[in-house]
Amino acid sequence: MAKFGPKAHVLINNAALFVFESVETASGEDWDRSAAVNIKGHALATKHCIPLMKARYLATHIQLHALPSYSCRPCDDHKPVSVRMCGRMRGLMNDQAAGGGSIVFQGSISSFKGQPNCATYATAKGAIVQLARNCAFDLSKYNIRCNSICAGTIEVGECVLFGRCVSASYIANNKVCQPVV
Repeated sequence: MAKFGPKAHVLINNAALFVFESVETASGEDWDRSAAVNIKGHALATKHCIPLMKARYLATHIQLHALPSYSCRPCDDHKPVSVRMCGRMRGLMNDQAAGGGSIVFQGSISSFKGQPNCATYATAKGAIVQLARNCAFDLSKYNIRCNSICAGTIEVGECVLFGRCVSASYIANNKVCQPVV
């Protein structure tokens, strides 16, 4: 994360590990591997990105409060009129309004809908949705937005779901989305 410096505006957590086992057949190792990638991976990437986004917000916040309320710092389109904001100050205001950043968690429709032999994956994705909610509460004061995307199955050519070719009957009996072209 350090190589991105204070310019880390967006983090997209999109790691996933599929373990195709039921609660009955999944081993302890299956649960550990699924949690390590699907939960811990998202949490640690977020943890290490938060200080960069906080620093970005705090730097913007400090710059805004350092400006006198009746004018702005000199810049190319500076006009010494108290009501008018110059481009630089408008940019700072927009930067603060936009926030310290945005964190996107890749959840899944599996968080809400049971599927056969997907216990470890669905459980982990449910945890991701809750992680996004908790991060949103904790980070909103720094204008860091946190959201989760919970997509479903998308049919593309030969539809492959969970590493297996999906039959036409599966598509007919389940909500499978068509790609937007």
